Amino acid sequence: MKTNRNTIMLGLLLTLAGSSLAGITRVGTTAGAFLTIEQGSRAQGMGGAYTAIADDASCLYWNPAGSLEIQGSEVMALQTEYLVETTMNYLGFVTPLGDYYSIGASLIYLDYGETEVTTIEEQDGTGEFYSASDMSMGLTFAMRFTDRFTLGMTGKYIQSKIWHMSSSAVALDVGTLYHTGWHDVVLGMGIYNYGTEMAMSGSDMLIGYDEDENSRGNNPSVPAELYNEDWPLPLTFRMGLSGYAIATPQHSLLLAADAVHPVDNSEFINVGAEYGFMNRFFVRGGYNEIFLTDKEGGLTVGAGLQIPMLSGLGLKLDASWEDMGRLESVVRYSLGITW
Repeated sequence: MKTNRNTIMLGLLLTLAGSSLAGITRVGTTAGAFLTIEQGSRAQGMGGAYTAIADDASCLYWNPAGSLEIQGSEVMALQTEYLVETTMNYLGFVTPLGDYYSIGASLIYLDYGETEVTTIEEQDGTGEFYSASDMSMGLTFAMRFTDRFTLGMTGKYIQSKIWHMSSSAVALDVGTLYHTGWHDVVLGMGIYNYGTEMAMSGSDMLIGYDEDENSRGNNPSVPAELYNEDWPLPLTFRMGLSGYAIATPQHSLLLAADAVHPVDNSEFINVGAEYGFMNRFFVRGGYNEIFLTDKEGGLTVGAGLQIPMLSGLGLKLDASWEDMGRLESVVRYSLGITW
Protein backbone atom coordinates (compact mmCIF):
# COMPACT_ATOMS: atom_id res chain seq x y z
CA MET A 1 0.00 0.00 0.00
CA LYS A 2 2.85 2.36 0.83
CA THR A 3 4.49 1.59 -2.51
CA ASN A 4 1.28 2.36 -4.38
CA ARG A 5 0.89 5.62 -2.52
CA ASN A 6 4.43 6.72 -3.33
CA THR A 7 3.93 5.76 -6.97
CA ILE A 8 0.74 7.81 -7.16
CA MET A 9 2.42 10.88 -5.66
CA LEU A 10 5.44 10.56 -7.93
CA GLY A 11 3.18 10.16 -10.95
CA LEU A 12 1.27 13.32 -10.07
CA LEU A 13 4.43 15.36 -9.74
CA LEU A 14 5.92 14.01 -12.96
CA THR A 15 2.68 14.72 -14.81
CA LEU A 16 2.81 18.32 -13.66
CA ALA A 17 6.51 18.58 -14.46
CA GLY A 18 6.05 17.08 -17.90
CA SER A 19 3.59 19.69 -19.14
CA SER A 20 4.71 21.84 -22.08
CA LEU A 21 6.45 24.97 -20.87
CA ALA A 22 7.74 26.54 -24.04
CA GLY A 23 7.30 30.32 -24.11
CA ILE A 24 8.69 33.66 -25.23
CA THR A 25 10.72 35.59 -22.67
CA ARG A 26 9.98 39.26 -22.04
CA VAL A 27 12.62 39.93 -19.40
CA GLY A 28 12.89 43.57 -18.36
CA THR A 29 9.43 44.57 -19.58
CA THR A 30 7.76 45.01 -16.18
CA ALA A 31 8.10 47.25 -13.13
CA GLY A 32 8.20 46.12 -9.51
CA ALA A 33 10.38 43.08 -10.21
CA PHE A 34 10.98 42.71 -6.45
CA LEU A 35 7.43 41.32 -6.22
CA THR A 36 8.72 38.08 -7.75
CA ILE A 37 11.35 37.52 -5.01
CA GLU A 38 9.97 34.57 -3.06
CA GLN A 39 9.35 34.89 0.68
CA GLY A 40 9.64 32.37 3.51
CA SER A 41 12.52 30.11 4.54
CA ARG A 42 10.41 26.94 4.58
CA ALA A 43 9.04 27.64 1.12
CA GLN A 44 12.44 28.42 -0.32
CA GLY A 45 13.98 25.34 1.27
CA MET A 46 11.42 23.34 -0.74
CA GLY A 47 12.48 24.98 -3.99
CA GLY A 48 9.57 27.43 -4.06
CA ALA A 49 7.03 24.63 -4.54
CA TYR A 50 4.62 26.09 -2.02
CA THR A 51 1.40 27.24 -3.72
CA ALA A 52 -0.51 24.11 -2.61
CA ILE A 53 0.98 24.14 0.94
CA ALA A 54 1.02 27.78 2.16
CA ASP A 55 0.15 26.92 5.78
CA ASP A 56 2.21 29.56 7.60
CA ALA A 57 2.28 33.36 7.57
CA SER A 58 4.29 33.41 4.34
CA CYS A 59 1.02 32.31 2.67
CA LEU A 60 0.25 36.02 2.26
CA TYR A 61 2.88 35.92 -0.49
CA TRP A 62 2.35 32.37 -1.81
CA ASN A 63 -1.39 31.84 -1.65
CA PRO A 64 -3.73 34.00 0.46
CA ALA A 65 -6.20 31.11 0.66
CA GLY A 66 -3.64 29.32 2.83
CA SER A 67 -4.35 31.65 5.75
CA LEU A 68 -7.25 29.33 6.63
CA GLU A 69 -4.82 26.39 6.84
CA ILE A 70 -3.08 27.95 9.86
CA GLN A 71 -4.16 26.62 13.25
CA GLY A 72 -4.79 29.80 15.25
CA SER A 73 -2.87 33.04 14.73
CA GLU A 74 0.68 33.49 13.48
CA VAL A 75 3.21 36.24 12.95
CA MET A 76 6.35 35.71 10.87
CA ALA A 77 9.45 37.83 10.40
CA LEU A 78 12.04 37.14 7.72
CA GLN A 79 15.31 38.89 6.89
CA THR A 80 17.49 38.05 3.90
CA GLU A 81 20.87 39.44 2.94
CA TYR A 82 19.99 39.39 -0.73
CA LEU A 83 22.08 39.93 -3.84
CA VAL A 84 24.71 42.71 -4.21
CA GLU A 85 24.42 43.87 -0.59
CA THR A 86 20.69 44.47 -0.63
CA THR A 87 18.44 43.51 2.29
CA MET A 88 14.99 41.93 1.96
CA ASN A 89 12.57 42.05 4.90
CA TYR A 90 9.18 40.34 5.23
CA LEU A 91 6.60 40.63 8.01
CA GLY A 92 3.32 38.72 7.94
CA PHE A 93 0.41 38.35 10.36
CA VAL A 94 -2.62 36.05 10.06
CA THR A 95 -5.53 35.50 12.44
CA PRO A 96 -8.83 33.61 12.07
CA LEU A 97 -12.30 35.12 12.32
CA GLY A 98 -14.22 32.04 13.37
CA ASP A 99 -14.12 28.82 11.35
CA TYR A 100 -14.84 30.27 7.92
CA TYR A 101 -12.90 33.53 7.62
CA SER A 102 -9.42 34.87 8.25
CA ILE A 103 -7.59 38.16 7.79
CA GLY A 104 -3.95 39.01 7.41
CA ALA A 105 -1.48 41.83 6.82
CA SER A 106 1.95 41.74 5.22
CA LEU A 107 4.90 44.00 4.48
CA ILE A 108 7.74 43.43 2.03
CA TYR A 109 10.62 45.89 2.05
CA LEU A 110 13.71 45.70 -0.16
CA ASP A 111 16.50 48.11 0.83
CA TYR A 112 19.20 48.78 -1.76
CA GLY A 113 21.37 50.74 0.68
CA GLU A 114 23.14 54.01 -0.03
CA THR A 115 25.38 54.92 -2.98
CA GLU A 116 27.57 57.99 -3.36
CA VAL A 117 26.53 60.44 -6.06
CA THR A 118 29.03 60.88 -8.89
CA THR A 119 29.05 63.27 -11.84
CA ILE A 120 31.17 63.68 -14.96
CA GLU A 121 33.04 66.49 -13.21
CA GLU A 122 33.31 64.69 -9.85
CA GLN A 123 33.79 61.04 -10.70
CA ASP A 124 35.19 60.21 -7.26
CA GLY A 125 31.98 61.37 -5.62
CA THR A 126 30.29 64.60 -4.61
CA GLY A 127 29.98 63.70 -0.92
CA GLU A 128 26.22 63.30 -1.32
CA PHE A 129 24.51 59.91 -1.08
CA TYR A 130 21.28 58.57 -2.51
CA SER A 131 19.20 55.55 -1.53
CA ALA A 132 16.66 53.29 -3.22
CA SER A 133 13.97 50.95 -1.93
CA ASP A 134 10.93 48.89 -2.92
CA MET A 135 7.92 48.29 -0.69
CA SER A 136 4.65 46.37 -0.78
CA MET A 137 1.92 46.48 1.88
CA GLY A 138 -0.95 44.01 1.70
CA LEU A 139 -4.26 43.27 3.43
CA THR A 140 -5.68 39.77 3.05
CA PHE A 141 -9.16 38.27 3.45
CA ALA A 142 -9.89 34.57 3.03
CA MET A 143 -13.14 32.57 3.08
CA ARG A 144 -13.85 28.87 3.45
CA PHE A 145 -16.64 27.86 1.07
CA THR A 146 -16.66 24.14 1.92
CA ASP A 147 -14.52 21.81 4.03
CA ARG A 148 -12.37 21.32 0.92
CA PHE A 149 -12.32 24.66 -0.92
CA THR A 150 -10.99 28.04 0.25
CA LEU A 151 -10.40 31.34 -1.55
CA GLY A 152 -8.25 34.28 -0.49
CA MET A 153 -7.59 37.77 -1.81
CA THR A 154 -4.84 40.27 -1.03
CA GLY A 155 -5.01 43.95 -1.93
CA LYS A 156 -1.57 45.55 -2.19
CA TYR A 157 -0.09 49.03 -2.29
CA ILE A 158 3.29 49.03 -4.06
CA GLN A 159 5.91 51.78 -4.05
CA SER A 160 9.40 52.14 -5.51
CA LYS A 161 11.81 54.97 -4.67
CA ILE A 162 15.22 56.10 -5.91
CA TRP A 163 16.71 59.38 -4.76
CA HIS A 164 14.14 62.15 -5.53
CA MET A 165 11.87 59.94 -7.63
CA SER A 166 9.12 57.47 -6.82
CA SER A 167 6.32 55.45 -8.38
CA SER A 168 3.36 53.56 -6.95
CA ALA A 169 0.65 51.10 -7.93
CA VAL A 170 -2.13 49.00 -6.46
CA ALA A 171 -2.59 45.30 -7.20
CA LEU A 172 -4.62 42.23 -6.31
CA ASP A 173 -3.57 38.64 -5.58
CA VAL A 174 -6.21 35.88 -5.72
CA GLY A 175 -5.54 32.32 -4.59
CA THR A 176 -7.46 29.09 -4.05
CA LEU A 177 -6.83 25.79 -2.27
CA TYR A 178 -8.73 22.59 -2.94
CA HIS A 179 -8.36 19.45 -0.82
CA THR A 180 -9.14 16.71 -3.30
CA GLY A 181 -9.85 14.09 -0.63
CA TRP A 182 -7.66 11.66 -2.57
CA HIS A 183 -4.43 10.53 -0.91
CA ASP A 184 -4.01 13.89 0.93
CA VAL A 185 -3.47 15.66 -2.39
CA VAL A 186 -4.05 19.43 -2.37
CA LEU A 187 -4.38 21.62 -5.46
CA GLY A 188 -3.46 25.30 -5.23
CA MET A 189 -3.78 28.05 -7.81
CA GLY A 190 -3.23 31.77 -7.81
CA ILE A 191 -2.85 34.89 -9.92
CA TYR A 192 -0.56 37.58 -8.56
CA ASN A 193 0.19 41.27 -9.16
CA TYR A 194 -2.88 42.06 -11.23
CA GLY A 195 -2.97 45.83 -11.00
CA THR A 196 -2.13 49.28 -12.29
CA GLU A 197 1.06 50.31 -14.08
CA MET A 198 4.05 52.19 -12.65
CA ALA A 199 6.08 55.16 -13.89
CA MET A 200 8.83 57.04 -12.06
CA SER A 201 8.28 60.75 -11.42
CA GLY A 202 9.94 63.42 -9.31
CA SER A 203 12.34 66.33 -9.34
CA ASP A 204 15.11 64.28 -10.98
CA MET A 205 13.01 64.36 -14.16
CA LEU A 206 13.38 68.17 -14.40
CA ILE A 207 16.13 69.28 -16.79
CA GLY A 208 17.36 72.31 -18.70
CA TYR A 209 16.86 71.81 -22.45
CA ASP A 210 18.48 73.63 -25.37
CA GLU A 211 16.05 73.60 -28.31
CA ASP A 212 18.77 74.45 -30.83
CA GLU A 213 22.33 73.68 -29.80
CA ASN A 214 23.65 75.14 -33.08
CA SER A 215 22.20 78.62 -32.49
CA ARG A 216 23.57 81.45 -30.38
CA GLY A 217 21.54 83.88 -28.36
CA ASN A 218 18.73 81.48 -27.49
CA ASN A 219 18.03 80.20 -23.99
CA PRO A 220 20.34 77.14 -23.55
CA SER A 221 18.43 75.88 -20.53
CA VAL A 222 14.70 75.91 -21.10
CA PRO A 223 12.91 74.25 -18.11
CA ALA A 224 11.67 70.85 -19.25
CA GLU A 225 10.56 67.54 -17.80
CA LEU A 226 11.51 64.09 -19.07
CA TYR A 227 8.67 61.68 -19.85
CA ASN A 228 8.59 58.15 -18.46
CA GLU A 229 6.34 55.48 -19.91
CA ASP A 230 4.09 53.39 -17.66
CA TRP A 231 5.20 49.79 -17.14
CA PRO A 232 2.99 46.87 -16.05
CA LEU A 233 3.50 44.83 -12.90
CA PRO A 234 4.96 41.28 -13.15
CA LEU A 235 1.67 39.42 -13.50
CA THR A 236 2.17 35.76 -12.57
CA PHE A 237 0.02 32.62 -12.56
CA ARG A 238 0.91 29.65 -10.33
CA MET A 239 -0.56 26.16 -10.07
CA GLY A 240 0.68 23.64 -7.54
CA LEU A 241 0.13 20.14 -6.18
CA SER A 242 1.17 18.81 -2.79
CA GLY A 243 0.62 15.64 -0.81
CA TYR A 244 2.08 13.33 1.81
CA ALA A 245 3.85 10.21 0.59
CA ILE A 246 4.40 9.28 4.26
CA ALA A 247 2.20 10.46 7.11
CA THR A 248 2.69 8.81 10.52
CA PRO A 249 3.03 10.33 14.02
CA GLN A 250 6.80 9.77 13.86
CA HIS A 251 7.68 10.40 10.21
CA SER A 252 6.29 12.44 7.35
CA LEU A 253 7.33 13.11 3.77
CA LEU A 254 5.67 15.98 1.97
CA LEU A 255 6.11 16.33 -1.81
CA ALA A 256 5.16 19.37 -3.86
CA ALA A 257 5.49 20.89 -7.33
CA ASP A 258 4.54 24.26 -8.80
CA ALA A 259 4.11 25.28 -12.44
CA VAL A 260 4.71 29.01 -12.86
CA HIS A 261 3.71 31.23 -15.77
CA PRO A 262 5.15 34.78 -15.45
CA VAL A 263 4.20 37.44 -17.98
CA ASP A 264 7.81 38.66 -18.27
CA ASN A 265 9.75 35.41 -18.54
CA SER A 266 9.57 31.84 -19.76
CA GLU A 267 7.52 29.29 -17.85
CA PHE A 268 9.16 27.04 -15.29
CA ILE A 269 8.58 24.42 -12.60
CA ASN A 270 9.61 24.24 -8.94
CA VAL A 271 9.79 20.93 -7.08
CA GLY A 272 10.46 20.22 -3.42
CA ALA A 273 10.20 17.81 -0.51
CA GLU A 274 10.12 18.02 3.28
CA TYR A 275 10.92 15.22 5.72
CA GLY A 276 9.56 15.67 9.25
CA PHE A 277 10.39 13.80 12.45
CA MET A 278 7.85 13.86 15.29
CA ASN A 279 6.41 17.05 13.75
CA ARG A 280 9.27 18.92 15.42
CA PHE A 281 12.35 18.60 13.20
CA PHE A 282 12.32 19.14 9.44
CA VAL A 283 14.78 18.77 6.58
CA ARG A 284 13.95 20.16 3.15
CA GLY A 285 15.27 20.15 -0.37
CA GLY A 286 14.18 21.28 -3.79
CA TYR A 287 15.05 22.58 -7.21
CA ASN A 288 13.54 25.70 -8.70
CA GLU A 289 13.07 27.32 -12.11
CA ILE A 290 13.31 24.09 -14.10
CA PHE A 291 12.99 24.89 -17.85
CA LEU A 292 13.54 28.62 -17.23
CA THR A 293 15.54 30.23 -20.03
CA ASP A 294 19.03 31.42 -18.99
CA LYS A 295 18.51 30.40 -15.36
CA GLU A 296 21.15 30.63 -12.63
CA GLY A 297 21.50 27.95 -9.94
CA GLY A 298 18.39 26.10 -8.84
CA LEU A 299 19.27 23.85 -5.89
CA THR A 300 17.76 24.69 -2.49
CA VAL A 301 18.07 23.09 0.95
CA GLY A 302 16.62 23.98 4.31
CA ALA A 303 15.84 22.94 7.87
CA GLY A 304 13.26 23.83 10.47
CA LEU A 305 12.37 23.42 14.12
CA GLN A 306 8.98 23.75 15.82
CA ILE A 307 9.06 24.36 19.58
CA PRO A 308 5.86 24.23 21.67
CA MET A 309 5.89 26.74 24.53
CA LEU A 310 3.75 27.64 27.52
CA SER A 311 0.25 29.16 27.31
CA GLY A 312 -0.38 27.72 23.85
CA LEU A 313 2.47 29.63 22.21
CA GLY A 314 4.61 27.99 19.58
CA LEU A 315 7.93 28.94 18.02
CA LYS A 316 9.04 28.20 14.44
CA LEU A 317 12.66 28.56 13.38
CA ASP A 318 13.53 28.02 9.73
CA ALA A 319 16.56 28.52 7.51
CA SER A 320 17.22 27.90 3.84
CA TRP A 321 20.06 28.12 1.33
CA GLU A 322 19.57 28.78 -2.38
CA ASP A 323 22.15 28.39 -5.13
CA MET A 324 22.14 31.47 -7.39
CA GLY A 325 24.78 30.32 -9.88
CA ARG A 326 27.21 33.08 -10.80
CA LEU A 327 25.50 35.28 -8.23
CA GLU A 328 26.66 32.80 -5.55
CA SER A 329 23.96 31.99 -2.95
CA VAL A 330 21.27 33.43 -0.69
CA VAL A 331 20.57 32.37 2.91
CA ARG A 332 17.19 33.09 4.49
CA TYR A 333 16.24 32.98 8.18
CA SER A 334 12.71 33.28 9.48
CA LEU A 335 11.05 33.35 12.89
CA GLY A 336 7.40 32.48 13.42
CA ILE A 337 5.27 32.71 16.57
CA THR A 338 1.89 30.94 16.79
CA TRP A 339 -0.89 31.11 19.37
